[in-house]
Amino acid sequence: MSTIQGNLPEPGLDGAGMTDADTGAKGESQGRIILRRFLKNKVAVAALIVYLLVLIFSISAIGLGPVHGWWPYSYKQLNPQVNQGAPTLRLWPFSFGAHPFGQDRIGKDYFALTMRGIQNSVLVMIVLGVFATVVGVIVGAIAGYFRGWVDAVLMRITDIFIVIPALVVGAIVGRTANGLGAFGLAALLALVSWMVIARLVRSEFLALREREFVEAARVAGASDARIIFRHILPNAVGVIIVASTLLIASAILLETAISYLGFGIKAPDSSLGLLISLNQSAFTTRPWLFWWPAVFIVLLALCVNFVGDGLREAFDPRQQRFSLRRTREPEPTEADAALAQAGAAGPGDGSGGAGA
Repeated sequence: MSTIQGNLPEPGLDGAGMTDADTGAKGESQGRIILRRFLKNKVAVAALIVYLLVLIFSISAIGLGPVHGWWPYSYKQLNPQVNQGAPTLRLWPFSFGAHPFGQDRIGKDYFALTMRGIQNSVLVMIVLGVFATVVGVIVGAIAGYFRGWVDAVLMRITDIFIVIPALVVGAIVGRTANGLGAFGLAALLALVSWMVIARLVRSEFLALREREFVEAARVAGASDARIIFRHILPNAVGVIIVASTLLIASAILLETAISYLGFGIKAPDSSLGLLISLNQSAFTTRPWLFWWPAVFIVLLALCVNFVGDGLREAFDPRQQRFSLRRTREPEPTEADAALAQAGAAGPGDGSGGAGA
């Protein structure tokens, strides 16, 4: 008698949509297959490495909490103006100087401020992404599995949050979160950022709940909670992870916009958006006060987007990768095929005639 495992997909197709030919090795686990496919995407791997290096560099430079880093200046420390506050970084011959990113108007070291801004911005990205994913998955899973009036109520609540401009809600939340710091701000922003994940998870659950393995689990007497978390959710994890990475990428832009409007993280703490907001009047006289925060905002957002794209390809092998070579090579026409067939048959006909 065969044993039915509810979390297994259809024969010949695994939970990420991979056929037996995609696995490469018989008996290889799905996690190993996804990891191997992700590592093949060089752009995504490089983006993940750059993201981690930026985060590690910022933590090692100014430290974290009571642990001090190797950089001698603090982001709260006032210093005498050096070189009129201009950056002392030199590429050739390479030299960091006293203040490589320059100083702000009151003498604070801009390198320390930028490193602290990276830490807070990354914290907002991670906390907002995790909290919003948890809320979105719970709401979408319950709505998609139970349907009926439960689905109607939860989706109407979701629609109400969607139609409200995210920036306006974020500004109100940021005003309420004044003094809570980066963690509190990110946790409250997550409460208004879960709607897209909820709708995606709901659509996945609506499709998966009709599959044979779910019916088999019901017949076997599995509870609703077990069916949701043990059987359906593992098959929707690909969509959840990809949506989470896109949400994390948008989180840094939301935090930047809120801090720019003055409703985000407050001084003497720092964030990348706050640095741009505080120095907007010095754009023409001290442009380096915008260069460094803007560069790291774009860099972090691009890295997360590239990692999300790599995860999407890893979880869904049916996604075709763009190939410039294929676009340059014209597709063979029927006339080309006929000429090739005639050329291949010509020598044979000639030899047959000679033999006759």
